[in-house]
Amino acid sequence: MPRRKKTKIPTPRTYFPATGFDWLLPIYDPLAKLLGGDAVRRAFSDQMSLAPGHRVLDIGCGTGSQAVLIKEHHPGVAVVGLDPDPKALARARRKAERAGVEVHFDRGFSDQLPYSDASFDRVCCTGVFSLIPPEVKETTLREVHRVLRPGGSFHLVDLFKTPRGSFLWHLVKPGLRFEVWNVDKTIAMMHQAGLTNPRKTGQLPNWFWPWPLACYQASR
Repeated sequence: MPRRKKTKIPTPRTYFPATGFDWLLPIYDPLAKLLGGDAVRRAFSDQMSLAPGHRVLDIGCGTGSQAVLIKEHHPGVAVVGLDPDPKALARARRKAERAGVEVHFDRGFSDQLPYSDASFDRVCCTGVFSLIPPEVKETTLREVHRVLRPGGSFHLVDLFKTPRGSFLWHLVKPGLRFEVWNVDKTIAMMHQAGLTNPRKTGQLPNWFWPWPLACYQASR
């Protein structure tokens, strides 16, 4: 009898948890709120120029604060949140339920978006781009371009300076490739991914590090 070919079990993908550590999840939202996170999220949401009927994807949604805020302020907008961390997503779903808003949350990775071509009017990513490995950053931007509708826009908030002490992440998270792209490289890679008119639109205060966050926008 011929030998049965062994089925190769795929290696589970690693990811950076929403708060770095699972034990931080219960205190993350209260801490972010105390340090001004809600104001930052509102300012970022305002930059998206949302209108009724728009469909929005929040990549790296974590505990869902940005996605829920968008839905609360724009009830006519359909909001989808994506994150690889199931524990954070569970909190996000409870948060949306408590707020009385409908937000759809999916588990997935930014470089393999489980959505059809041209299915969103806005795609946003808040404060997590630096935690994505370099080669995944590039694929992520191409995926953003793919799922955006013509005339849609991508909105990114991220560090643009490597914070002092970032080497500590390598000690507590072995294998993590922490790389902050500067403004010029971020814009260049957006353009290479097919996004048009990529640009820095401003800065927002950062409630976890003393360095501000850069805001970017690009179109499809």
